[in-house]
Amino acid sequence: MRGTAAERREELDSKYPVWEHLTTWGRFAINAGRFRERVFITTDEGDFTYAEVACRAIQVSEALALSGVVRGMHVGIHLCNNIDFVVMTYALSILGAVSVLLNPKSSSSYVAELSVHAGVRILLTREARILQSPELGRKGIKVIDSRKIMERNTVNRDGDQELPERQNSANFLVTVETDPDRTAVIIFTSGSTSRPKCVTLTHDALLRSSFGTCRTRCMEEGRRILLPIPLFHAMGYVEGLLSVVFVGGSVVLTEKKFEPDRILTDLKKYHCNDLVCVSLIAMRLLEEQKKRRESFPDLHAAYWASSCPDHVWEEAAEAFGIDDITTAYGMTECGSTSTMTRPEDPLPLLKRCHGVIKEAGCAGIPEEDGRLLRIRIRDPETGEELPAGRPGILYCKGPCVTKGYYNDAAATAKAIDTDGWFCTNDICVLDENGYLAFLGRSDDVYKINGENVAPALIDSVIEEWPGVIETAVVGVPNDKYGFVGVAFVEVEFPDEADKPLRCYCADKLLHYQVPKYFIYVREDQWIRTSNNKVIKAKMKKLAEEVIRRDPSKESIFLYREK
Repeated sequence: MRGTAAERREELDSKYPVWEHLTTWGRFAINAGRFRERVFITTDEGDFTYAEVACRAIQVSEALALSGVVRGMHVGIHLCNNIDFVVMTYALSILGAVSVLLNPKSSSSYVAELSVHAGVRILLTREARILQSPELGRKGIKVIDSRKIMERNTVNRDGDQELPERQNSANFLVTVETDPDRTAVIIFTSGSTSRPKCVTLTHDALLRSSFGTCRTRCMEEGRRILLPIPLFHAMGYVEGLLSVVFVGGSVVLTEKKFEPDRILTDLKKYHCNDLVCVSLIAMRLLEEQKKRRESFPDLHAAYWASSCPDHVWEEAAEAFGIDDITTAYGMTECGSTSTMTRPEDPLPLLKRCHGVIKEAGCAGIPEEDGRLLRIRIRDPETGEELPAGRPGILYCKGPCVTKGYYNDAAATAKAIDTDGWFCTNDICVLDENGYLAFLGRSDDVYKINGENVAPALIDSVIEEWPGVIETAVVGVPNDKYGFVGVAFVEVEFPDEADKPLRCYCADKLLHYQVPKYFIYVREDQWIRTSNNKVIKAKMKKLAEEVIRRDPSKESIFLYREK
């Protein structure tokens, strides 16, 4: 019986009354002893228990040390969502090396570029194209096939361990690295608005953030999460892989390309209790579920980040039979999520905000009643702190905030002031109850005749029009007005949408907020990051190219083009 949200939160507080200052390996080793025989990871390759992963990580750490990995070395993880990724990151934590998480779908030249940028000396991969690429070698980076290391250090699946003494939970605590305040990982920013930056996060920052998620979402012991998003991003790594360890839960990893039908099959096949994804995936799954009308008796929770049309929340709750749906706001530099709604919050609240500061209990700031962060909304021009209800730039400070960007002192100094406040460059507003709403990136905002226009506001209005699947509004230069708005729209029946959608926008928005151009696109015409975020900078360039062909054409049906 999972109990109420309050009961689950109390249970977590009883198990973790005091924050233990540990490395990511130290935390996992303790819980691997506690939950030894429980399944921790499920992949296409099979189930792996906590004890198996712990033993493999210890053995692999020894092999990596023989391969030249030393404390403080930056080691690239170029792996999909598989058991190698999990074992390698924990093995590197044992050694005190820094895991640099790379997109396994990137080209060899881009992997080489980012690896050099992040100071990588050794790269772990399964990909033949990377193993055979001369570029990395020319840049002094040693490439190792992770499968060979895993095969040489495999725990017997029949239970006969190569190192039987490690069956004792105390032996899981073997470690070289003991300083939780050293950098554990480097995670690249999504690059949706600029070149990806190398975000450094300490062991302690990662664990505090993941425990804050676990507690705010009121995870019950043994929770089983389906994770159809990449582990090399902060969301998958922190919200899924690390958070579930605190409750002895498990993660079902999907390595293949996203397919709604297969994900729904896995939800049922693996008796998942929780779905953690981005809103685009949630909407695609909802469309598929409307066709299948499956029942998911084990599923009771879901979390997806980013905004979506208001109707999706209630429809998803009903279609999947979910009790606890949460959403959040965050960024890599703040250890993934900063604010989050709670299971007790009513669904209508999710339509207008992204929650309160995560309530992390023992992992939070004592003088802030256990909240994970301090946040401030400041005037973008004066820097003055603004009261509730006034939108401005969000600043964060706390133990899970990055200490800076690797090898980029200028960007670090620009982002973090001398008092330790991190500038998110996001426009947000806090209400009188402490709930935060994300309004958009400050560099997305454009001006029409001196009037500020926030694309996120227009996105939220267009998304509510029936049949709209996704939208993204950008501003493009205009000789007469300075800028004009362009709305990219993916809609069910685009041939019939244009005039009614324009009338709807005119009714719901101020005249200068209504986009001048509407560009209708197919699903495959969006330009996205690896984490499914629309890259607005590239969409803006696309808009400029399309409009340049014929500026007088204000409705453009790009989906008709091959």
